[in-house]
Amino acid sequence: MKKYLHIMVFFSAILVACSSKTSTTLSSDATVKRFYFAGDVRYPGLAEATFVVDDRVDTGWIYPKDSLKFGTRLDSVVPRFTFAAIPSSSLLTIGDRTLSLTGTDTLNFNQKPIYVTITAADGTAKKVYEISVYVHQIDPDLYVWEELATEITPPQPMEGKALMAERVFFYYTNDGFQNSLYTSANARVWTKESTPVGLPTDCRVRSICYVDTAETFYYADATGVYTSWDGINWSHDATPGYEPVTMLLSFNDEAWLLVRRTGETALHLATVDVLGEIKLRDDLLPRDTLPADFPVYGFAAVEYNDKAQRPHAFIAGGFNSRGTMVATAYNIELSAPATELTDAVYRLTDYTAMQQEREPFAYRSYIWYHNQLESYGGVDASMQLDDAIRFSQDAGLSWETADSTVSRYPEGYRLRYQPSVTTDGEYLYIIGGQGTEGIYTDAYRARLNSIFW
Repeated sequence: MKKYLHIMVFFSAILVACSSKTSTTLSSDATVKRFYFAGDVRYPGLAEATFVVDDRVDTGWIYPKDSLKFGTRLDSVVPRFTFAAIPSSSLLTIGDRTLSLTGTDTLNFNQKPIYVTITAADGTAKKVYEISVYVHQIDPDLYVWEELATEITPPQPMEGKALMAERVFFYYTNDGFQNSLYTSANARVWTKESTPVGLPTDCRVRSICYVDTAETFYYADATGVYTSWDGINWSHDATPGYEPVTMLLSFNDEAWLLVRRTGETALHLATVDVLGEIKLRDDLLPRDTLPADFPVYGFAAVEYNDKAQRPHAFIAGGFNSRGTMVATAYNIELSAPATELTDAVYRLTDYTAMQQEREPFAYRSYIWYHNQLESYGGVDASMQLDDAIRFSQDAGLSWETADSTVSRYPEGYRLRYQPSVTTDGEYLYIIGGQGTEGIYTDAYRARLNSIFW
């Protein structure tokens, strides 16, 4: 009998040992590790959205780090969850509807409220999360326009030019007999300043430019170069050996202009200092003189830094020295900055043959705003006003007409050519210009919504 008793004890021990090796403890973790939406080619903002999972003591909360892109639809989405452990069940409640999650359900997340209830593998532990999804209600690509001034100066001038200097707006006009200057801190309220002294009475004010680092205004005509520290009092310096044609723009902390050597017809790029000293930029690669079709008036010119912060100047359109409207485009890039021993080196690239647009144009205005080139105003080869706003994201090689649903001129805006376009870094300003009704002296500003987010 003892023998059988020992056998029974032995087998009982084996059974206990086997049971201890094969038993599994079911997880009591009912938490969510990740929530996201399946991708949808129609709405790329869905797959890009990142959500925060907040495991609060009571009801957890799942919400986006940032609102989803403007225009993203939530009426047909596929929600996906990653759980800390495989649950025994996961139920999603949307409004008054509850369903088991499969990972392939197409659901309407516009309905509220939305909860997910997870039951852990042990069948006991539960966790409930509220799910919040937000979509931007304002289009970040939308330009919001505002009219600041309807008429800066009552007498209609023959020509006007606005620019910014030390965050003050300067608006020069010429009526054929004299020059006038108006200033403003906000482009809304303008003050008539003293009549500028020292500028020629027939000044083509459109070519006045300002160099920030030199704190100097520049103007040039065939007699020489004019400079001013305050925009009102100007001094004139002759340029022996050179005949200035026109100022081009402020670029890389220098005033750039077109010149000819006295008695010659070839055009040269040059810079001028505060004393009126001309320096030919014949070090431009790969040429010293400019092509015959280089524009001398009616062109668009802009300075900007590319994404690598390299300085560029872009000059396009206008009329050549023969008075022919052109479709040329040129880029000047800083190749090597100046050192204590050497001058800066620049490279001139003819973009004309590489451009998509080959039709002549003139009197457009370019501005670098929000990491892209933008074009406003102008006329085509038939001298018809251009009603398009254009954007370029490849340094002016190609231009796209702006989507009119997000970027269009404001109501009441009159089409024009050679408007003055400038920016303070936040707002874009359009001041004056010329149209079918003559010279306009109004002022507008626009802002891109995303800049203020």
